[in-house]
Amino acid sequence: MVTAAKAGEDHLAATVGQWFHYYGTYEQTAWHPYLVARRSIALLRHIEDLFVRMDNPGRAAVLDHLARSARHLARRTGYARGRRRNVTIASARTLLSLCLPPERLIGQPGETGLAEALKPLTEGTLPFGWRSHTSLLDTGYTLLTVKESFRGRRLSPPGALDDSLKTIRLLAGALLETTGGLRLPGQSAPSPSLLSALSPSDHSAADRLLTDLGMGRVTAGTVKVLLDGGNHEDEETAIPGALSISADGQPLIVNCGAPSPIAAAFARRLRPWREALLAQAAGSTLSDLPIEGTPSLIRPDPLTLLFDHKGRTARHARRIVLSPDGHDISGDDAIEAPASGTLRFHLAPEARVDREEDSLLIRIGRERWRFSGPSTIEIEESVSAWIDGTIVDSKQIVVPLFPGHPVQWTLGRDR
Repeated sequence: MVTAAKAGEDHLAATVGQWFHYYGTYEQTAWHPYLVARRSIALLRHIEDLFVRMDNPGRAAVLDHLARSARHLARRTGYARGRRRNVTIASARTLLSLCLPPERLIGQPGETGLAEALKPLTEGTLPFGWRSHTSLLDTGYTLLTVKESFRGRRLSPPGALDDSLKTIRLLAGALLETTGGLRLPGQSAPSPSLLSALSPSDHSAADRLLTDLGMGRVTAGTVKVLLDGGNHEDEETAIPGALSISADGQPLIVNCGAPSPIAAAFARRLRPWREALLAQAAGSTLSDLPIEGTPSLIRPDPLTLLFDHKGRTARHARRIVLSPDGHDISGDDAIEAPASGTLRFHLAPEARVDREEDSLLIRIGRERWRFSGPSTIEIEESVSAWIDGTIVDSKQIVVPLFPGHPVQWTLGRDR
């Protein structure tokens, strides 16, 4: 609707007619609380753009839809005691209570559950999906909008809102800078104003936050390495030992990712992908060898990460060392197990890889990197999946790993 509004009155009129033909009647899929929340946030975020070209009946129809959405969310989002509230839904309910005119108001800002929804974040637990770059930025943008709406109404926001935005800034710096994820497949970079608002001011605090969340980061020059210790509650996206590497702001080694539960639930084409993308093989780490146990991750010095995942019948140890100039990354992987496993290194979709004698040449933009390791290295197909359901083809480097035979590998700039 926003695009149609900017295109002119005729486009807007046609779009509004189609919009209310579909959403004017109850459809279970279209009126899932999460989708209603996302739709309401998008409309409220751009309401001025819409109203510039919308006549009074059109405005009334949009306000009617928003009021109905507020009633729907108020009825459908009652939570049992102890169950975690959804941040997006609570944010939408808060924005609706702040932005709707008094005669259409459903609930007060303090009754929307926002403070409760943000409480886990202030206590060091990430809401579902916040390890995704797109979800993190979108939620940060939404919470900034909520904060501005409180300010516009001259009301005091809950204290958890500012605390949550501080955490988001640290995550944006720690995760986005590490993976080079400011630009995603099929998407442009976020607006400079958004990045400025979410830019971290304390990088050491960002490192401490990552440590608290069971993750570790080392950086040198323009190269950043992130290792997921897997020791946290977000089991949907946690893959113990998973590695991410970026250079010069470009992702190089990544993990396959996963579409959001909502995207997978309502887009049939994503359903076959969801289970596969949550498997161990979707991470740049050990696969084909289940290990049940609590992993550990430490950073003994500013350039080294030590990962250890020990179970009753198997163990995986990984050591990552980054050179002081950032030009070389060396790794050691070893297992103690009754069977073999497989090391996987998923490449960013933009990367191209070719075999050259005893190594692999990786090209990404103007950069050239060389991966060296055992003679058993193979190149296989892979995919990259994003929270909005976009799935693109990519490649992965595959290395067999046998008990008692550690694998040493290096990834260095081709000089």
